Amino acid sequence: MDKQKQENRDNREKEKMTGTGKEQEYPGLRLEKMRKRKAQVRRRVTVLILLVLFAAAGAGIALFMPSRAHVRPEVYFARKVLECTAEGGSWTDEEEQQLSEALTGSARAIVLQTGVDPRLARMNGEQLYLPYELVYEELNGRFFWDEESQVMLFTTPLALYELTPDSTAYQVDGEEEKASAAPVIRAEDALYVSAEFVQQFTNVEYITGEDWAHVRILYRWESVTCAECKKETALRVSADIKADIAQDLPSGSEVTLLEEGEKWALVVSPDGVIGYVRRKHLGEAFERELTRSFEEPEYTSLHLEEKVRLVWHAMDSADTNDYLDQDTKSMTGINVISPTWFSLADNDGHIRSYASEKYVRRAHRKGLQVWALLSNFSEEVSTYQVVSRASSRRTLEQELIAQILEYGIDGLNVDLEAITEDSAPGYVQLMRELSILCRKNEIILSVDVPVPMSFNTYYNREELATVADYVIMMGYDEHYNGSEAGSVASLSFEENGIRESLEMIPKEKLVSGIPFYTRVWYTWQEADGSEGVTSEVVAMYRILDDLAAAGREVTWDEQTGQNYSEWLGTDGTRCRVWLEDEQSITLKAELVNTYDLGGFAAWVLGNEKDEIWEVLEDTVKG
Repeated sequence: MDKQKQENRDNREKEKMTGTGKEQEYPGLRLEKMRKRKAQVRRRVTVLILLVLFAAAGAGIALFMPSRAHVRPEVYFARKVLECTAEGGSWTDEEEQQLSEALTGSARAIVLQTGVDPRLARMNGEQLYLPYELVYEELNGRFFWDEESQVMLFTTPLALYELTPDSTAYQVDGEEEKASAAPVIRAEDALYVSAEFVQQFTNVEYITGEDWAHVRILYRWESVTCAECKKETALRVSADIKADIAQDLPSGSEVTLLEEGEKWALVVSPDGVIGYVRRKHLGEAFERELTRSFEEPEYTSLHLEEKVRLVWHAMDSADTNDYLDQDTKSMTGINVISPTWFSLADNDGHIRSYASEKYVRRAHRKGLQVWALLSNFSEEVSTYQVVSRASSRRTLEQELIAQILEYGIDGLNVDLEAITEDSAPGYVQLMRELSILCRKNEIILSVDVPVPMSFNTYYNREELATVADYVIMMGYDEHYNGSEAGSVASLSFEENGIRESLEMIPKEKLVSGIPFYTRVWYTWQEADGSEGVTSEVVAMYRILDDLAAAGREVTWDEQTGQNYSEWLGTDGTRCRVWLEDEQSITLKAELVNTYDLGGFAAWVLGNEKDEIWEVLEDTVKG
């Protein structure tokens, strides 16, 4: 053992002396090996850094690379519709899926020029049907659903169409005709009108495809801002390159600009898909006038050769007809008299009539046309019930026309007042139907409407002006029984009413209504400190005579364009009146000339001063 240990020691010593051991490597050799090891480490680090850089670069490229993901059309339009209808602007996946499935079936989203509509169209076989509410509100308000008869009505200048849902047979003025497809259908308790049928009578264009999830409807023929795609580009669902693509637009596609930002533009594609396009991919914006060849229905009108100079003649019985000569003995410059002969008698459309052939003959001898008035002043009759049902409207129309033809009456003046918003659609429909009968029988049709206010826009004055020959703006009742004290018809009230009306009614059809009466107002202090107020209607001539007899002071009120008087009653009541007289009527009559209106109408014969006739005759020209 000791001998072995000694040999080992001798061998180690020998290695040291001969340089064969590791500890005796040459210094240069050791440095070379160290350099190689460091280079190897550097290469590994470099590779690692490059891998990291490549990975980062790839992530960066992916971050700025536009998405090429497409959203399916049915999903895109389902979301657009839900944006309009979902409460709070949010919806469930289930709701989206259900609507998407519907859009792959018979339902179609509707794209108007204003955006996606919340309602859906339907395909019935190869026929496209539009929701009735959409047709009525946006495209053609002359389609009118009559709830009582369960029939869709449609009027043209000379015909009344009656369309029964789900039937290809329909009536035109009582004569049966046939269509290749039902003009109206009922589906899921809703009404739909054939787009093809609507297009026959409406300046509207609809665009759809066999595999489309939507229909595009053009109906506003106006100038729009457009741009052309300079290259193939993506129309995205939002202004983000990572947003899904709703449609790929080929180079040269013309889009309609809805909104234009610095980097993105909200556009409508030729197919009606709404989305965002990068602005740099679009050329310069330009204007294009949208047009379509269509012959609008012609609503002819009967007009007098001169301006209308009308006065109403109040009738409370047939015997009143005998007073025509007496009531008009001082009258000059008038060419139309309107006796209040007709009134609604019941909810079924029957009328009460005081019409007289003898009266008509005498009026004609005086050079007067006779426009019989229809009123609704009976509290026992519901105007809503009369105008909202086809059966009662038809009874009313037939009885009116029969009376007019029987007595040789020249015109009809419809004075249905205090029309409520729920009565308005039926009221306008009555005027459409009456206009057909009057046009066919050469009867002048006029209608009385209040001064335009924000609360009575539902009168649909534009449509009334289309179907009627004249629209009479009743420029009075500015203040009325139950209101605060004030003028019945200040000059500004009359003039503002004319200006507002002219935005809806052609000037040659607008007739300015002026009052031959006023109100005397009585105010007093109540026990609780509040002001009590009441008033009474007084004829023009009577209040002027009363003031003169009492020696009341009268002063000119520049603000109202009227003379004004105020006094205290014997019990301390404050009495006030804004007068109608030669001065105020002159100013109101001059408005007819200023705005070149169709004429004037005065309420009511018998209330005037004799001098008023000369004022009107001298003032109103033409």
